[in-house]
Amino acid sequence: MAMKKRGNGEGTFYQLADRTWVHQITYGRKPDGSPYRKAFKGRTKAICRERRDAWLAEQEALKDQEKAAQEEAMREQEQRIALGHSLESETLFEEAFLGWLKLYKSPPTRKPSTYASYVDTYNTHFAEYFAKLPLCKITQDVVQEY
Repeated sequence: MAMKKRGNGEGTFYQLADRTWVHQITYGRKPDGSPYRKAFKGRTKAICRERRDAWLAEQEALKDQEKAAQEEAMREQEQRIALGHSLESETLFEEAFLGWLKLYKSPPTRKPSTYASYVDTYNTHFAEYFAKLPLCKITQDVVQEY
C-alpha cells in the first residue's frame, strides 16, 4: 500500500541512519529562485511537527512585531507632517551647528584660529540657550526673546 501524498507546503520527512527524523520546509525564495529551506530534527515525526509549528509561530510573532513597528513609524511620520516639520528638523541645535561648523568652517577652509574663534563664540553666546532645542522649536520669537 502506497503512502498518502502530503499537501503542498507541508514539507519533506525523511529518516537518518541513526533513526532520527528530519522535517524540511520551504519558507521562501532567494533572488536567484532557489528555495530557503528550514530543517527540524527529532526522535519522531510528531516532535518534528511540534518544532516546525513552534518556529512558524515565532516567525509569525516577529512579522507582527515588524508590522507594528512599521505602523508606528508611519504614525510618527504622519504626526510630523501634521505638525509641519520633518524628521531632520528635530535634530538638536547643538548637533546641527557643530556639524555645520565642522563641515563648512573647519581647516583648511578657514585658519585654525578662526575655527577656534567660531567654537568659542558658540560656547560663550549660544550653547547655554539653544544647544538642547530642536531646530523646529527655534523660531523668530525664540531668537527675539533670547
